[in-house]
Amino acid sequence: MLPALATLLLVVTATWASAAPPNIVFILTDDLAVSDMEQLPELRARFTAQGTSFDRAFVSLSMCCPSRATTLRGQYAHNTGILRNGAPDGGYGVFRDRGLESSTVATWLHDAGYRTGLFGKYLNGYPNKRDPLAIPPGWDDWVVPSRGEATSSYNYQLNDNGTLVHHGDDPEDHITDVLAAQAVQFIEASHEARRPFFAYVATYAPHAPAVPVPRHADAFAGATAPRGGAVNEADVSDKPAWLQALDLLDGPATRKLDGTARRRLASMLGVQDLVERVLDTLTKTGELDRTYLVFTSDNGYHLGQHRMPEGKDTYFEEDIRVPLYVRGPGVLAGQVRAELVVNTDLAATFAEMAGIVPAAQNDGRSWLSLLRGETPAWRKGALLEHWGSATGEPARGKGANRAEESTLERPDGSGRKGSRRHVNLHVPPFAGVRSDRYTYVRYDDGDRDLYDLAADPQQLQDIAASASTTLLASLDRWLHAMRKCKGEGCRLAEMSDPVGE
Repeated sequence: MLPALATLLLVVTATWASAAPPNIVFILTDDLAVSDMEQLPELRARFTAQGTSFDRAFVSLSMCCPSRATTLRGQYAHNTGILRNGAPDGGYGVFRDRGLESSTVATWLHDAGYRTGLFGKYLNGYPNKRDPLAIPPGWDDWVVPSRGEATSSYNYQLNDNGTLVHHGDDPEDHITDVLAAQAVQFIEASHEARRPFFAYVATYAPHAPAVPVPRHADAFAGATAPRGGAVNEADVSDKPAWLQALDLLDGPATRKLDGTARRRLASMLGVQDLVERVLDTLTKTGELDRTYLVFTSDNGYHLGQHRMPEGKDTYFEEDIRVPLYVRGPGVLAGQVRAELVVNTDLAATFAEMAGIVPAAQNDGRSWLSLLRGETPAWRKGALLEHWGSATGEPARGKGANRAEESTLERPDGSGRKGSRRHVNLHVPPFAGVRSDRYTYVRYDDGDRDLYDLAADPQQLQDIAASASTTLLASLDRWLHAMRKCKGEGCRLAEMSDPVGE
């Protein structure tokens, strides 16, 4: 009797597993650059050996909150209205008050029967004083920092499904390890419940201050920030005024960047451990073969390119290009795709993985067919947006910038006055197109930048002043069609290719 019952249970379990929708594990890092992943071959191999990598994956707006809002809703920033990290036109409070939480990839999948969980960083400014234990619609499991400063990895409180849980400064309190444990518990519980699941794991690494878990504190001792190419660009006379204001990086500044690079890389080893724990759990539960794993970043990051010490917010490749790796059922192993994909595509792709149709608001397109080796007609360009500074009043005009004497942190942390002028970099508002060949940017005051990426992949020479009027007019028409597009109109505009590349 017992052997027969056990056999029946195995048959039922196998039948359910083959018929159930696939699981999705989405790992979103914070400020991870493509150049970082080049120095993390073991982490990269966890995905590429069994899956597909995208060589040209981009974010439309290189800033945390707008990018994450795009990920949740599948819309360009001009359609979410989340343009910066804080109020009045950005941040969690604005996202919530505008009702944007009512239709996200979480609500779509939850309504389709998925068990959904978010572990880690949500949106900048979450929560607020009025509702410190808020849980947005669509999430079955919600473990998100609610108090303290989780970017520093210690001394924070988690909103664990409506209960505040304190984490101090013991080694086991490091936020990356805590999120790994939460993700593992969620996968195990979902398996026991026989429910397909969507796990959104949002790490704080390698965001500054990039504190590694203690076991990796001494890793990458000899690593340096990127060298060569556009780093510390010798001649910036062709660049916009906000870049021309920057001095060459001197020795102390370069050493500071090297220290930053080492901390960033070491912090990512904790994320590598997180990925290992997730893979081990999926294997032990028998869920691995029917689970998509998607790994990317909310934006890229520059470390010295074009004399910019460190940061994001620009249209340069270091800031808008992100790592993107996928493995799972039907995904070709070892494949590298060259199609231009954007973070507007994530929600649509998750929807297709789950067998559902994304909400009508969606601007992006699913790239699930690309993972399977198909070659559908694809976009020729994507919109770039930047609405000004992350905080405070937006800068205006191509030449807007503010140079001032400021303290430059020494390698010993003394904070003595630096030997070079420090510039508070305020990137003026712009809209642009990143196409198969060009990066074209138009500022609010009409000035523009243009780079031919086929001839100049490092973006060392702005050719806007010498480009033909025909080319510039074509790019202007394309940009005009994109910058106010919505839904299907965005997908059509991206395909229009007026430049004839």
